Amino acid sequence: MIRLIFLGAPGTGKGTISSYLKEQHGFFHISSGDLFRFYAKEEKTALAEEIKSYINNGLYVPDELTNRTVADFYHKNQSQDKIIFDGYPRTLNQCEYIDEIIKFTHVILLQPTDW
Repeated sequence: MIRLIFLGAPGTGKGTISSYLKEQHGFFHISSGDLFRFYAKEEKTALAEEIKSYINNGLYVPDELTNRTVADFYHKNQSQDKIIFDGYPRTLNQCEYIDEIIKFTHVILLQPTDW
């Protein structure tokens, strides 16, 4: 099993590389932003309602709720052989939380270059 995290500032290519690996190599892609949109639109749970309240009010989804969302989605899809986490975790709190749940095989930090 491969459990991969891409970390890096906006514009470093996390999404681009993740999309490539998803399309060309069959990775299952988890992005916190995509998860929030999915839960807000598709899910009919208390967790989804909580997410909607933040999104609809233009507020940042707090770590605790982000952690619960990622963990919930991961547990529903952990049978996937290859999973990419794109842009999550973003904070120390999120790192400590997810490290207790998932044992990652690779962590890749993407840094911008000066051209």
